[in-house]
Amino acid sequence: MIQVIRALALLILIPCVAAAQSAPPDTVEGDTAFVIYNDSPIDFPIFFGLRVPSYDRINGLTVPWGPRLTLGQDVLEAEVTVSYRSNLGKFDPLARFRLAPTVDTWIAGEGGRGTFSNDTWIRSDILNSAASFGVGSDSRNYYRADQVRLSAGRRVDISNGSVEPALGVQLENAWSTGSRTPPPKSPWSVFGKNSDEKMKRPNPAVMRGRISSAFLSSTLDWEKDQVAIQGSARVEAAFDAPAGASDFRQTTLDVRSKFPALLDHSFEFNLHWVGTGNGIAPPQRHAYLGGSGTIATMDLLEQGGDKLFYVSGLYIVPITRIVLPIVGSPYIGLRYAAGAAGIGELPPLVQNITPMIGVRFLRAEYSIDPSSKKTAISIGLSLSP
Repeated sequence: MIQVIRALALLILIPCVAAAQSAPPDTVEGDTAFVIYNDSPIDFPIFFGLRVPSYDRINGLTVPWGPRLTLGQDVLEAEVTVSYRSNLGKFDPLARFRLAPTVDTWIAGEGGRGTFSNDTWIRSDILNSAASFGVGSDSRNYYRADQVRLSAGRRVDISNGSVEPALGVQLENAWSTGSRTPPPKSPWSVFGKNSDEKMKRPNPAVMRGRISSAFLSSTLDWEKDQVAIQGSARVEAAFDAPAGASDFRQTTLDVRSKFPALLDHSFEFNLHWVGTGNGIAPPQRHAYLGGSGTIATMDLLEQGGDKLFYVSGLYIVPITRIVLPIVGSPYIGLRYAAGAAGIGELPPLVQNITPMIGVRFLRAEYSIDPSSKKTAISIGLSLSP
């Protein structure tokens, strides 16, 4: 609005000044003028500061809002947000900054209060919100905490990709949220609102107290000839754990890859591994497994602990002779998945073989455990192929 007013003022003033200072009749005076507009360093991104909301069985609707500060052409970025969580009735503050003294080097920090989960690898925020709201299937367990984190990293370009290692420290004070038994009150969903396995599914307790730790992490982004690999690794070493817990060492590895197969077929590979040493990690560092996002013949997040292994391979065959409006060509696929999670040690792996049929955004699956002969049918949202 300020820029518009300035422009209108210039349109009015420039002709008046030119008339008052007109050149002699026999001369021609050239006049050039330009205006440099400096955008405000403070803005309100996305929709007047409202960020992308999320939805789950613990927080209900989470709506973040806040301004952002940018200085020196992205040399410094900082923002302060407040997230309202409808089911908890809480307003959670969060402040973060990112300083990039050079193009490839950065220092970042953040601190605030929030609701956290170690199960975000199973589904993206968008898919988990849609599944929670639609069918009451929330594939995450949660805990509440105050967190402060400071890290420094550098992007390193490699052939056909990049890696981005980082080193940092974190202070966390955690406590339990939700209910250890089916709660009398839960967020609304189209289906599954009153189910003890859906929106009223209990949330495991964590060990109240502070964890002070150092961490080393890295990401990988690589692509060549339609072969894409994305990965992340993090090693956390605790040096101040809650009373009764050990100063654990925990490694988390996540790898996702997609590449072409025969003809126009494709293959997707996923690996998620959590390993813990030097004792057992407290429950706020446990990861969970089970349900349609991982092992469909297991109950939703049936297994959990400070050790987890999950691997899956998905072979996709598109049916290109059929083209449907909006969703395009349907496809058929076959997935093999195996996984287990436990405290201190891994139980025997549970395997699933899953034939499927789908279109863009929607997929139907039939899973079978070859060992126990358990089966499961699931129909849900999908962002691939």
